[in-house]
Amino acid sequence: MERTLILLDETFGICRLAPDAALPASAWRSVFCAVARTADELSIVCESRYLPRAGAVVDGWRCLKVACPLAFTEIGVLAGLAAPLA
Repeated sequence: MERTLILLDETFGICRLAPDAALPASAWRSVFCAVARTADELSIVCESRYLPRAGAVVDGWRCLKVACPLAFTEIGVLAGLAAPLA
């Protein structure tokens, strides 16, 4: 199935904090925010302007959005999106 990708206007980044760090409230203001906590770190992906300036920060990334909802049961979605981008 063909998917339409939308390039978001904002610039994004990732911040890596200590695993016991508090999640900064500013990250939730981003148009996209992803948070992952493991035993080793707390990682936050959001708009660069909302990233905390503590920890390891890498920014200047762009974000692609799939224009339609994806079912949890769909398989091969990443492969289908990656092929045209290659």
